[in-house]
Amino acid sequence: HRNNYRAGLSQVMSPTFVMNFSYEGITDNGFLNSPYRAVRILGLFARKELYPQTRTSHAFAIDGVKMLLQGRLRSSMSFGYRYFMDTWEISAHTFNLAYSQRLSDGFIMDLRFRYYDQSKAVFYQDSFSQQFNFMARDKELSTFTDLSLGAKLSYAIKKPFQFLDRASVNVAFDLIRFDYENFRDYSVDRINGTPFDFDAQIIQFYFSAWY
Repeated sequence: HRNNYRAGLSQVMSPTFVMNFSYEGITDNGFLNSPYRAVRILGLFARKELYPQTRTSHAFAIDGVKMLLQGRLRSSMSFGYRYFMDTWEISAHTFNLAYSQRLSDGFIMDLRFRYYDQSKAVFYQDSFSQQFNFMARDKELSTFTDLSLGAKLSYAIKKPFQFLDRASVNVAFDLIRFDYENFRDYSVDRINGTPFDFDAQIIQFYFSAWY
């Protein structure tokens, strides 16, 4: 069972600056772990994961959008910060920064940056020394950081068809880096493992329409 609660407030600070404040709370009750992952005890994969059956999390966020005046309104900058905490003793910080620029009639360029930092759950370990009531080895519950950089180019089409108000063609590229502090990969070295990290490149091309 999951209950989700949200509240938000938006405030116009000036004709070119808007701030948003939000809160989200989630309560979970039931089977919350994967039945397919195993934990390591004294270096050996010994048993299935076992999570608590309840979890309550809270997230607080603040973000804003500032229009930048350069002769006329042609660009904007947005920023955001989000703090997350839960009863599994995970805490996380997320920072966002984005810039949008109108290049010429119809073309808009977006640049974005995101940084995420998370601490581990109280019952997470890469390898346990003994058996405990709750045990997890999901890398998403470990201590890790991820960093992403992205860019998008959009072209707006006014009244492409009679039944559409407007449309846009978009191409985007994102580079993402994940670094896990206390999760190791044992697929190659089954004794010592290797520190786990990976990069991802995401390319998107899509068409949007409003009617």
